[in-house]
Amino acid sequence: MVWSTRSFWAGVAVTFVAFFLVKAAWPILFDLASGTDYRVERELASPGQAYHAVLYTGMGGGAAGWCAQYIAIASANTAFSPQTATETHAYVFSGRCSSDITLEWAANNRLRIAYTIGSGTWVHQKPRTSDGAVAVEYKLLQ
Repeated sequence: MVWSTRSFWAGVAVTFVAFFLVKAAWPILFDLASGTDYRVERELASPGQAYHAVLYTGMGGGAAGWCAQYIAIASANTAFSPQTATETHAYVFSGRCSSDITLEWAANNRLRIAYTIGSGTWVHQKPRTSDGAVAVEYKLLQ
């Protein structure tokens, strides 16, 4: 196959355009691939000190990113990892970061969570921890 001058320069132009598009999109792609940042916001020990409720946030996605709040209930004897709790779905509540959330222990094995919806209606609730040891009550605030 013989290349014409015209097809050669068209190939060069396409290569440069592809290179510059990837170069321009690199910061966005890097942000998306960099994962999620977690931060523990609050911890509240149960009355008998057997458990602690942990309110933490997860954020990611760069400039057009996302933010979620989670509540997990962990045994006081184990170290808590927000990333592990999220990946294993060990949290009992999740919602948008625009929600206002309060925590209160009603008993050593019963946590009360009150929250506002915030900007949107995305909320996830579980009635108990995965092992069934702690029950969770919810109250939607207006």
